[in-house]
Amino acid sequence: MSGDVRVSWPSDRGRLPGPVDRLLGRVVTLVHGARSSALGVLRRLSARTARLGRAVCHRACPRTWIGQLAPARSEPPPPPPAPRPPTPPAPRGQGARDASRFSIVRVVPTFSPRDYGAIFAALQEPAGSKLLDLVPARLLCADLFEDLACAWSAGRETVPRLGILVSFERWVMLRDVALVQLHPLAARGVRVEVLYAEQASAGYLDTWFAHGQVVHNVPGAIATLAAHWHPSEGWPLVIDTLCRLARAHTSAAELPVLVTQLAALVLSCGDAERAATLAREALYYLPETPSATRCQALRELGTAVICQGQTTVGLAFLDQAFAMAAQAKVPDVGASALCHSGLCALNHGDYRGAERRFRDAIELLANGRRRHLLALAHHSLAVALLHQGQPAAEHHARTALALRTDPDSHLAEEDRTLLAKLRERFGDGADAERCDDTAAPERAVATSALPAPLAAEAEV
Repeated sequence: MSGDVRVSWPSDRGRLPGPVDRLLGRVVTLVHGARSSALGVLRRLSARTARLGRAVCHRACPRTWIGQLAPARSEPPPPPPAPRPPTPPAPRGQGARDASRFSIVRVVPTFSPRDYGAIFAALQEPAGSKLLDLVPARLLCADLFEDLACAWSAGRETVPRLGILVSFERWVMLRDVALVQLHPLAARGVRVEVLYAEQASAGYLDTWFAHGQVVHNVPGAIATLAAHWHPSEGWPLVIDTLCRLARAHTSAAELPVLVTQLAALVLSCGDAERAATLAREALYYLPETPSATRCQALRELGTAVICQGQTTVGLAFLDQAFAMAAQAKVPDVGASALCHSGLCALNHGDYRGAERRFRDAIELLANGRRRHLLALAHHSLAVALLHQGQPAAEHHARTALALRTDPDSHLAEEDRTLLAKLRERFGDGADAERCDDTAAPERAVATSALPAPLAAEAEV
C-alpha cells in the first residue's frame, strides 16, 4: 500500500482484445481509488491517535494545573472551600473574609464530662468552621480530646476547620497531646489547631481560619502572665516556650524588650540565676545609649544578683539603672530601681538608707501613673519608719491602703496588718499632722482617686 502501483502494458504486438483492455482499465482505476482512501483514513487515524496521546499525557502530568493551583512560598495557601452553594463573584478581598468566618462554641466555667455530648454536637452542626473556646473552664479532663475524636463524624465539607482555644499555660502543656488525639479528625479532612487566648485578643484567629497560618502574640502572652499568673510546677516549660517563641517570632528591635520582661517573670518564679542570664542577654542586644529597656534590664539584673547573695554588685547595677533612668527620662523605671534597692536595704537592716530610697521613689512617682508602685513605696517606707520608732509610719501605711485598687487583695491585707501593728505600738494619736513626709498630706490623699495602674503589680 505504501508503494506506487505500476501497470505495464504489453506491446502492440501482444495487445489484448478491446473488452479485456477496458476491464483492466477499470481494475486500475479501482486500485488507485482504494489507495487514496486508505491513505486518508490512515492520516486521520494517526492525527486522532496523536491527540489522544497528548490528552493522556496531560492527565497523567497536569503541569498547567499545578502552576495555577500551587501558590508561591511567600503567599498563603488558598482558603478551603466554604460549605455553601456557589455564590455570584464577590468584590476583591471578600473571599478571604468569607473563609475566615467561624462560629464559637464556648464552655462554662463548670465544664465537665457531662457536657461533652451537647458541646460535641454543637461543634458539628450547622456547617461551617468552629472554634471551641475552653478558656473559661476551670478544669479540663485528660480524656477531653480523645472523647471528641471518638464522637466526631463530620467531614471537611461540613466543618473545614476546628480551632481549640485555651490559656497560654494550657496551650504549652496540652497542644501536642491534643493534636495527636485529634488525628482522626485530620484523617477526615478537618484541619485542627490548638490556639491560645492572646492570639484571639489580638485578632489573629482570622488568619488561621482563612489561610491556615498561625500568628503568635508573644508580648500579649507575657503581659497576661505578668499580671495574673500563679505559676504551677510546670512553669519552666512555660518560660522555655516563651523564650523560643520570642526568638523565633519577634523582630530584632522587639526581642530585648521581651527578654527583659521574661527576666522579670522568671525572677517572680524564684529562679534568680536564670533571671540574671536573661537580663544579661537583653543587655547584650541593647546599645550602650540610655533607654528605658536598658534601665529595666539593669534593674532585673541587679535584683537577680542580689537574690544570689551578691549584694554589693546587685546594688551597683540598681544604681546604674536609677542613674540611666534619669538620663532616659523614665522616672517610673528609676523609682522602681529605687524600690528594689530600698527593699534590699530594708532586709539588711539599713533602715535609714531604705527610708531615703523610698522617699526618693515617692517623689519620682508624683504623677501617680504607677499606683501599685506608689503603694509599695509608701508601705515599705512605713516599715522603715516603724523600725526607727517614728509614728509617721501610720500615715504612709494608710496612704498605701488607700492606693490599692483591690481592697480585698493580699497586699491590702498586709497594709491593714501593718496599720494594726503601728496602732498597737504608737496608739491612735499617730496621725498625719505628726508626719515629716516631704509630700503634702493632701497630695497623698488625692492619689486614692487616681486611675487604675498602667502596668501590672508584677512589673514592680
